[in-house]
Amino acid sequence: MISSMNYINKLQTQLESAFQSQDPELLDIVFDFEGKKIYADKLSLSNNSSTFESMLSDRWTFKNDAIKIETYKFDDFKELLTFIYSGKCNITNENIFTILDMSEFYQIEDLKKICDVFLSKTKLNLSNVLQHFETSNKYSLIQMKEPIQTFIFQNFANLAKFEGFLNADKSIIKEIVAMESNFSKHHEDMFQSVIKITNSLGKSVYCDLSGKQKYEIEIMKSLIGRESENKNPLSIYWDVCCKKPSTPSPLKKRDGVQWYLTYFVDGDIGVIRCSVLVFGYYLIAEMFAETDFEVTRFCKIEIE
Repeated sequence: MISSMNYINKLQTQLESAFQSQDPELLDIVFDFEGKKIYADKLSLSNNSSTFESMLSDRWTFKNDAIKIETYKFDDFKELLTFIYSGKCNITNENIFTILDMSEFYQIEDLKKICDVFLSKTKLNLSNVLQHFETSNKYSLIQMKEPIQTFIFQNFANLAKFEGFLNADKSIIKEIVAMESNFSKHHEDMFQSVIKITNSLGKSVYCDLSGKQKYEIEIMKSLIGRESENKNPLSIYWDVCCKKPSTPSPLKKRDGVQWYLTYFVDGDIGVIRCSVLVFGYYLIAEMFAETDFEVTRFCKIEIE
C-alpha cells in the first residue's frame, strides 16, 4: 500500500483551517459558554478523545443542539480544541492547571505530556512545592516528579519548619516524610548542614551541604558574623581564597534554579545568579528562596 504524507498533511491543514474559520456550515458540533459559541466537528474530537466520543454519541446528544460547558472557561476550552486541530497550545502560568485538568478529563495524553514538561521547568520554592507534589500525584505526572523530589531532598529541614507543610494534606505529609526517611537510610551523610544567606532586607536563600562537603562547611562556618563584599547585583562573595577542587563539579546548571553556592575563578566563595555563570566557576550546591531574593550591599551567613 502506498501512502502520501503530502495528502495527509494537506487534509490536516484543511481541518485546522475549518476550525479556525468557525464556520457553522463546515462544522457540525457547537459548544455553548453562556452565549459564546465554539464550533468543531464530531469526527476530529471523537478520534482524539474517548471522552468526546462518549459525549458526542447519539445516546447523549441530538443533532444541532448546543452542548453547554459549565466546568471550563471559553478561552481555556478553545486552547484545548486548538491543540486537537493543530497540535499547538498556548500554555501559561495562569492556565496550566486548567489545561492539565482538561487534558486528563478529555483523555488527551499528548497534551498532558506537554503540561508535564511545562510544570517540570517551574521554579520551585517552599510556598509552591507542596502544590506541585500534590499535582504530580493527582495526574500521575512523571517529568515534574524528579525536580520536586530533588528540591525536597535538598530542603527537607526548611520545608518541615514551613507553615504550609503542617497545613498540607496528611497523606502528602506522610508520603514526603517516608520518602525523605527512605532516602536518608541510603544517604546517611547526605544532609548535614543547612546554609542560610540573608540580605539586608531580611530575605534569604538556602542550601544543604552534605557530610562529604566538610571542607565547604568549615569555610562557611568561618564566615559566620562576617559580612559579604558585594559589588554587583548578581553575586555575593567572601574573599577567602579557597582551594578549589581540581576535578569538575558533579553538579550541573539546571532549569528552574536561579542561585548557586559556588567557588569563583579566583577561589572566593559565594552565591551567584545562574544567568551569569561562566566557565571556571565550580558549583557547590543549588540554592532556593522562600520569596524573591536579591543581592544587597551586605549579606550574612547562618548555619543550622
